[in-house]
Formats: sequence, structure tokens, C-alpha cells
Amino acid sequence: MRFLFVFLAIFIPTAAGTWFVSWVLGKDHGASFFERVTLGYGAGMGLVSLWIFALGMFGIPFGLAAFASAPLAALFVFIFLTRGKIAPAKRAFNLEGGRVLPSLEGNTLRGVWFYVSLFLGAWIFIKLAFVFSECFSKPFFSWDNLANWAAAAKFFYYEKGFALDPANEHFFGSGYRPYLGHPLHTTLLNVWTSVWLGEFHEIYSKSWTFFYFASLLGLFYSALKREMPSFYAVVAAFFLASSPIITYHGQDGYADLPLGFYGLASAVCLWKFLKKGGRRFILLAGVFSGMMVFVKNEGLFLLLGVFFSILLYSFAKRDFKAPVYFILPAAAFAAPWFLTKFIYGFGFGHGAGSGIELLKDPNVGIRAAGLYWEAIPAALREWFLSANFNILFAVFFASVVLGFKDALRSNVKYLLVIVASVLSMFMFVYLTIEYIGVVQGSGIERNTLTFAPVMAFSAALLVHRIIAGPPKD
Repeated sequence: MRFLFVFLAIFIPTAAGTWFVSWVLGKDHGASFFERVTLGYGAGMGLVSLWIFALGMFGIPFGLAAFASAPLAALFVFIFLTRGKIAPAKRAFNLEGGRVLPSLEGNTLRGVWFYVSLFLGAWIFIKLAFVFSECFSKPFFSWDNLANWAAAAKFFYYEKGFALDPANEHFFGSGYRPYLGHPLHTTLLNVWTSVWLGEFHEIYSKSWTFFYFASLLGLFYSALKREMPSFYAVVAAFFLASSPIITYHGQDGYADLPLGFYGLASAVCLWKFLKKGGRRFILLAGVFSGMMVFVKNEGLFLLLGVFFSILLYSFAKRDFKAPVYFILPAAAFAAPWFLTKFIYGFGFGHGAGSGIELLKDPNVGIRAAGLYWEAIPAALREWFLSANFNILFAVFFASVVLGFKDALRSNVKYLLVIVASVLSMFMFVYLTIEYIGVVQGSGIERNTLTFAPVMAFSAALLVHRIIAGPPKD
């Protein structure tokens, strides 16, 4: 029975999110059924966590009826809206929009490439099976996850709310949440699954984690498949899936992998907007970017990176409506958490209170004079020598150097703006704030995971252009 309840906890948000994405995109054939499902999973889970957050802030006791009412209502509403606009039903999901199986027409090494693709595809399937097995057989096992998200989820589940009475010693999870300024997305997804299970299960409460891993790989592959032969897309997905840190995060309830998914979703939607025009994909990019700030504080960096890229595009193309179409949904989804931070003074760092709380942590502080230059070799060591990201950074920087001129002439430059912006913001933090976790590497690894999928997507586009020549954007 537990697997049935887990299935419902995953299926209902995914279905609601898929129909939501299809409603936004309408007849647009720029996203296949597979892409809409992967995007729909992230959209559905983001909507669920924000709905639970709203219930908690209004003091409505947590329970299955309250939790499931909004996702189910949204599912039926979007089914109705989609049916009213698009018929037959398969067009709503664009089943004919592109094949999921490998397509290698016109390649002189078709036979060899087909078997290599088959081997790599089988390897990715085995990796998915391995991560699924680990996720569904191990309890919460990482200290960071337990301290920052899982313990609070267990408290909220049995408390049936946020304990918002200021006289309560566990106000808003105090004592179970060491940093009240941390967003609640992953915490509330643990609560969501637990309510379906009828208990806080140390293994199955985090079952949603695997599906972020699978959706990340699925979206990555299907988005690339529209831009290049399947062989290149499979190879790129293979290297992304083989990243040890992504595999690790696909098993436990960290927030970094979901943030990496939303970053990739925003970048993919932006890319499709740049290629196809219109406003539908830019609206979706805004939705996913707004959800990012409820996953981790670092989500603000990714949101700003996407926004900077859209601003650059708007000035280059004299399209000043694009930033508006992006920022309106982004602000709508980000506003509840930012408003809560402002009202309760949670800040953006460690602990409660307004301002930059990093400065009050005994392990954190701005150096009186100079910068923390030791952060640079620490970052380079993690990026190039730790193997946590496979050969991603080497391939990315090599592709940028070799394909720089083509990138400047094409829309790829807007994706590189996202990567450069986020990387610059993180390096600014590393150089100006001393944080033990960063110097030791764990902070750099996890922060990098949040934008690594966007790097991999950009690198795959550039590598294909270098090998096969630049297509028309």
C-alpha cells in the first residue's frame, strides 16, 4: 500500500503540472509530450509546496484533505481549460512533436553510433534503476539534509502546522530548523509525501527526490534532442548522469538537485523562447524562476542570471516586453516567501533576524581587509579535480574557447550569460565571506550543482556546433 500512496503523491502533482504546462503552451509544438511531463513534475511539485506553505501560514491544520484539494482542483481545471482550447487531446501534449527514440539519419557512422547510443542509453537506465533503488531503500542519511530540512519536516508533520505562536519555543520549526531563513520547498515535500503515507517514513517520505533526478535527465535529453541528432543528446545525458554528486543528491532529500532542475527548466524555456519567439515559454521561464527562490536562498542568483540574460536580449532586439512577461510570474511565485521573510525578519542567511545573518554566525564573517583569495584554488580544485562533476568544467570552458565566435553570433550567448552571472555571484560570495563549508569544498560542490545542468546544456549546444557546424537559430 505504501507504494500506492507514494505513486499518488507523485502522480497527482505531475498530472496537474503537466496539464498546467500544456495549458500555458497551448498549441505550441516546441515541447514534446515527454518534455511537458518532465516540466510538469517540477511545476506540480512547486505548486504543491507553495500551497502547503499557504495553508501553514493561514493556520490551517495539515491533513490529506487540505493538501490534496488544490492539486486535484487544479488538475481538473487545467484539463477543462486545455480541452476547451485544443482538440484532439493528443495535440494538447504534442505527441507528434518529435520521436523519443534515437534519430541518426544522414550519419555515415549510423550503425556504430546506433549501438553506442544503445549502450549509453542502457547505462543511463541502469543508473536510474540504481538511484531509484538507493532512494527507496535508505533512510535519510546525510547530516546536512537532516539538520536543514528533514527534522523540520518531521516536526511540521506531527505538529500539523508551522507552530506560528510566538510563545511556542518551536516557533516556525525553531530547534528543528537551525536556519529559519532557509526556504521550505524540500521540507514541505517531505510533509506532503508523509501525509499521503499516514506517517513520517524515514525512507519513503523523501521518495520525491528520485523523480527530480529522473526529470532532470529527461528534460535535459529531450530538450537537446530537438537541437541535434540523438547520439549527441545521449552522450551529453550520459556525462550529466555520471556526475557523482548528482547521483548522490538523487538519493536523499537535499534542496540542491531540485534547484538545479528549476534552473535547467528556466534555461530550456528561455532557449525555446529565443528560437521560437512568442510569450508562452518566457512565461514558463518566469514561473520556474519564481519557484527557485522557495527552494534555496541561492535560487535568487539563478533568477537574476536568467533575468540578466533576458534584459540583454531585450536591449539587443528592442523587445522590452520580454522582461515584463518574465518578471510578472516570477514575482508572483517568489512574493509569498519574500513577504514572509520581511514580516518575520528571517533574512537571507543563517538564523533569524533581518540583514545579512551570515555576519552573525561564529564561522562566518567579512574579513576586515582584503579578500579570501584562497577561495579561488578551493573552487578550481572542486571543479576540475574532485570528479564530482565529471569532465563538465573542462568541456564547458573548452567549448566556450573553441566556439566563442559562434556563441556571440547565436542565441547560445544568452545561456552563457546565465552561467557567467551565477558563477560571478557565487565567486563574489566566496571571495568576500569566509565560510568553512566553502573553503573545505562542500559548499562549492552543492552550490555548483544548482547551475551545473545549465552549464551542461550550454556546453552540449556548443560542442555540437563545433563538430557539425552552426545551425540557424
